[in-house]
Amino acid sequence: MGMRQWLSDPRNNRAVTIGLFFVLCTLPALAPGLFPLALQVNPWTQAVFDHIETLEAGDVMMAGRHFYIGISDRTNHQGADQMIHILERYRMTGEKIEINQLLHLKSGMSYLEDNNLLVQNGSLNHPAFYKFRKIKTGADEDYAANSLWVNGTVLVPAGFPITRNNIEQAGYPTITLDVSEFEKLDGGLSCLSLRF
Repeated sequence: MGMRQWLSDPRNNRAVTIGLFFVLCTLPALAPGLFPLALQVNPWTQAVFDHIETLEAGDVMMAGRHFYIGISDRTNHQGADQMIHILERYRMTGEKIEINQLLHLKSGMSYLEDNNLLVQNGSLNHPAFYKFRKIKTGADEDYAANSLWVNGTVLVPAGFPITRNNIEQAGYPTITLDVSEFEKLDGGLSCLSLRF
């Protein structure tokens, strides 16, 4: 099944696919090593290629040269292990984080650089994240945890003033973007971006 055929299938109409290619495009040096993994990124590719490893880009959060990989319905231990193995070949590190209450790891948090982590209220209280300074989303503003740091500025979904204020109080300039149509499909800013 090709990408066009998959996208035209009405069962996949909730898909936001740009984030899918995060693992291929984040660091150009990784692209050659990640290509085999890219064939196994999502459950639909698992069915197509009959592999057991799955890795969803929304479960991969980069903090410097270290990657946190959420184990979710779309990312399994085998896929995360394969990603970590590839990262290690490029002198980077990764670790698996069990997530239960989130769709994806980046649904509940975003790394904003400078040791700052934007997190949902009541989000993961995992020991791996104790070292970070936490910036919390406002009450009922969990969706805004998927914000995006770009060149010193944080892109924040529109409609979440408390979260935006919290980010600004931490010293970051912000830009709000209306992504409400993507929010309806569980898509976030990280899903819609390719950062190099």
